[in-house]
Amino acid sequence: MLKAFIKKITTILGIDIGMFLQMVCKLSIKAANIGNENKDMLNRLRLIVPDISRQHFHVDGFNEYWELKGRGLHAFQCLMMLKVIKTINKKQLTVVDIGDSAGTHMKYLKELTGDEYKINTVSVNLDSRAIEKIKAQGQEQW
Repeated sequence: MLKAFIKKITTILGIDIGMFLQMVCKLSIKAANIGNENKDMLNRLRLIVPDISRQHFHVDGFNEYWELKGRGLHAFQCLMMLKVIKTINKKQLTVVDIGDSAGTHMKYLKELTGDEYKINTVSVNLDSRAIEKIKAQGQEQW
């Protein structure tokens, strides 16, 4: 009932509910990133891979919202990968990304670990589109 009411009001006001929800979500993501390590990681990832618009197959109309949402997820995942690597405490590792869609995370990992670790990466995917993107990132794939 509430959903129908909101839809009716937004229609009367001429508001595109999809765009409105994206705006609210974008503000929420930005607020969550203020003052935490995710914000710093977001900026570092943008320097490593400036454009992630071609990474995802399912997004039509890639825009600032999708960039922030995807990049926020990447930042969280990279922070977790770095914590695991530090926990393992070995200077040479092989990291395998099963279901890698574009080689982006493996590129991030190599750049983020720099000279501190020797990271060998392997990307695994059967989708020919993903394989092309992985190769374009210069990553090894199986």
